[in-house]
Amino acid sequence: MFRTYILALVLANALLTGAYSGRNAYLIEPADAQGLLPAIPDNLRPYLRDYITPTATLCAGFIPYKPRIVWGEPLEATLRIENLGPKDFPFDFGGDYRGIGRHERIQILVTDASGKPLNDPHANALNFGGILTREVLTPGGPCFQYKIDLTQYRTFEKPGEYTVTCSFAFEEPPTASQNAPAGPVVRSQFPLTIVDRTPDRVVAIMEEMAAQAQAAPQQDLPAILERIARFGREDAAPPLIRLAHTGASERRAAAIAVMPLVPAPAVVDAAIAALQDPDPTIRMAAAGALGTMALPRAVEALLQALPREKASVAAAVLVALGASKSDRALSALQATLDHGSSERRQAAVNGFVAYGGEAAIAALEKHVTSEDLSLRYQVILALVEKLHQPLKADWLLPILRGRTQSPEWLDTLRLVRMYAGEEAIPLLCRCLDFDAAWSGRNAWVLYQVQACPNAPPTDYIHDWNREGTPAEVERNRRTLAALKKLAEPIPSAPPRRIPPRPYLKTDPPIDFAPQLKSAQDRVEITSGFLHITLSRTSLQQTYSPSEPYHALYELAQRLRGLVQHPDRDTMLGITALQAGQLRALSPPEQPDLTGCIMLYMIYKESPAGPLQQEAEDNLNEAIRGSSESYHAAVAAFVESARKILSKGQWDRL
Repeated sequence: MFRTYILALVLANALLTGAYSGRNAYLIEPADAQGLLPAIPDNLRPYLRDYITPTATLCAGFIPYKPRIVWGEPLEATLRIENLGPKDFPFDFGGDYRGIGRHERIQILVTDASGKPLNDPHANALNFGGILTREVLTPGGPCFQYKIDLTQYRTFEKPGEYTVTCSFAFEEPPTASQNAPAGPVVRSQFPLTIVDRTPDRVVAIMEEMAAQAQAAPQQDLPAILERIARFGREDAAPPLIRLAHTGASERRAAAIAVMPLVPAPAVVDAAIAALQDPDPTIRMAAAGALGTMALPRAVEALLQALPREKASVAAAVLVALGASKSDRALSALQATLDHGSSERRQAAVNGFVAYGGEAAIAALEKHVTSEDLSLRYQVILALVEKLHQPLKADWLLPILRGRTQSPEWLDTLRLVRMYAGEEAIPLLCRCLDFDAAWSGRNAWVLYQVQACPNAPPTDYIHDWNREGTPAEVERNRRTLAALKKLAEPIPSAPPRRIPPRPYLKTDPPIDFAPQLKSAQDRVEITSGFLHITLSRTSLQQTYSPSEPYHALYELAQRLRGLVQHPDRDTMLGITALQAGQLRALSPPEQPDLTGCIMLYMIYKESPAGPLQQEAEDNLNEAIRGSSESYHAAVAAFVESARKILSKGQWDRL
């Protein structure tokens, strides 16, 4: 079994991450002294030793970040344990940190050049234990590694020459007996030199760290960049700006994200410039950085960027404005929440959460009765869970009366259960469909009722995949009748109809008006050329274009074949440029009927009358939308292909 060792101490910090521990072992002389295993390299002898246990040999020790550092560099060491075999080595780690903020089984002693111990910053803290985790080291498998912040154990006040002694007890307190030897204590001692900061040294360290950042995997990059920013301060500006202009978008964005840690005008300029980068990922990172900086110049740049941005970048700008806590930002957020598009209004809610305080609460409370129920939900969620305001039950009732069983509706049930207090059970019961004895919607509501304190009996059964038996339906009726007393008075709720939208106009005309036929266990719906049959567990569809449209759909089919079989390009004389343009069209394969089965079940389980009519309208509109969208996409696909191909190619097609 061969050891795997760190090749150079100056690179050790790039390899050492993790958090684990051990037990069931005892220490003897290093195995290499007996000639049993290959010798530990000379440069690692101060740190690593071999420990023999009843099941395995462990190579373990503490390795410093670097043996010589400049003041301000990380004061870190890493506990490293490797299993050399022959068997697995299990051990527990933890149980020794709560209340003190560090692992107490790791002991760190640091003395200065005169031998005086440095002060322990947590000498009088109480240790309340913590969670234990079971780790297993496998021979030849990953090493156990845990990075230690030495400043959690000792207070370094100035540069100098120090001696660091580290130890880790696999068992603490010891559990040794005559038949079970005590676990080993891993020990390392090494000198640590901390030198003064000088311009030349800072530049050298900056270049070293920048090289590490360029070579680091993406998951390690943010920590290295933060290290650069915190160590370099103003001097970190040049390498960070350079890193923000090189590499993939994610790496550039990571460099921009730490810019608020560097108090230099050049960094502010770089972040403002990045706000106009063509890459939206970079613009989003720049917005976040400028919001954290919270400087007047930064806020002004964000305000100027907001009108020209769309989608996710605009959302990032709004959140950044909130994080800046600027009065000017507050005005922009208020205007967006009052008059912006639906997407921007929801982003403005997150901006107010970032802003915080009474002004944000007052602005959001103006919209708890919004007719845009999705916005209302976002506002209430922000007020209750993020700004810790009391919940008023009437805010949520219009959402709870909804029929869609969407994620927002389901989460609204949770909000009522968690924050409505004694009003939770009556409010939830008011949302039940008392005339629907077999209803998935009722099942969701009653699931939350059951989780409330002092919940009433809720003997209600439902299976989404089948109809209820007569006995089950009768039992559910009795349960609903009993719960109805808790819901009184039951508020009236007029059905919410989807606003009619214009029909797709075609030439010749296509009748997209949905025609629904209902049977006991299914429905059939026709809209345009689309005919579907829906049940609880299945969806069948046919698509039959009328005679005037046969040619269009045959052309679409040939074009799909052309896209899927590039070998036909030569036959039609299609160039590489044309082939690329055709493949970029992404023609639809069939109508998108996502969610239709759920809409069918909502329709099937809604009480007869206005509520069932509402559910029928929702189902019909979804089918009509799918039918119209598919036909429009096919027509657009053929027309786009016509513009790409020459007349001769089109004729041969």
